[in-house]
Amino acid sequence: MPTKPIFTRCVIKSVDEYKEEYNIPDVSVYDRKNDRQRFLVPEVPPSIDPNNRITRSEEERRYDEIIASCKFLSGKHQKKPSKEKFLYSVTTIAASQKFGGTRTPVICNSFRAAKKIVENNIGDIWEHSYMLCVIESVQPNVLYGSGQEKYWYKFDKNTNKYLAIEEPEFYSRTVGWCIG
Repeated sequence: MPTKPIFTRCVIKSVDEYKEEYNIPDVSVYDRKNDRQRFLVPEVPPSIDPNNRITRSEEERRYDEIIASCKFLSGKHQKKPSKEKFLYSVTTIAASQKFGGTRTPVICNSFRAAKKIVENNIGDIWEHSYMLCVIESVQPNVLYGSGQEKYWYKFDKNTNKYLAIEEPEFYSRTVGWCIG
């Protein structure tokens, strides 16, 4: 019994045309479950290759500029003194919805717990796409009670950890990351 096609629309191109258009260094042969037909597919699909500027949307290119402009802090974030009792949300930010958008994987009852999760990438909150992360204070039982304290981080692939950064200017007027 023949398998159903994965794609509903295809454009036939030579391998060289495909490689040139999508800036792909090489293609590999993919044998789908030892089927007799073989398909040439890119090793990294161009639609998700972050280095392929052709396929990046305007939103994703803006995110790339934000990432490039991030300034690392010389040390780690220190909690700002406060008499109020806060919860702390950890929200990770990807380039666009295609890569995961924003999500809040955890809300902690202390800044120290949130900071430990972020700085050590506990639970792999990076997941290969969330380059930015913000810890934000949240007042319990207060409608829209967030954003008084914000601590920003950028993922460092060399250390496999998030490192403290200054707040990106583009996001300076955005609060309430954990509530969408």
